[in-house]
Amino acid sequence: RPCALLCGPCPAGGGVSRCRGGGWPPTALLAVASFPVAVPLIRLLGRHHHQPERIRHSKFLALRFQMVNGVLFAGGLALGGLSVAS
Repeated sequence: RPCALLCGPCPAGGGVSRCRGGGWPPTALLAVASFPVAVPLIRLLGRHHHQPERIRHSKFLALRFQMVNGVLFAGGLALGGLSVAS
């Protein structure tokens, strides 16, 4: 059961993993909004991948992308855990 190895056993029993029930909330897709932050990094590395001196500062672009992506992903997971009262 590879899914059970990744997600652990189902707390309700029966051997069914939580992965099959759609373990990620749709709001986790909020992280896709960080794509515009990644574009400068992608372009820089695409143009100058063979010139190490030109891509020396790409780590700062990568850290910026990682931070924005992580915050949006965590926010999406947090929002997915909220229940809407009607």
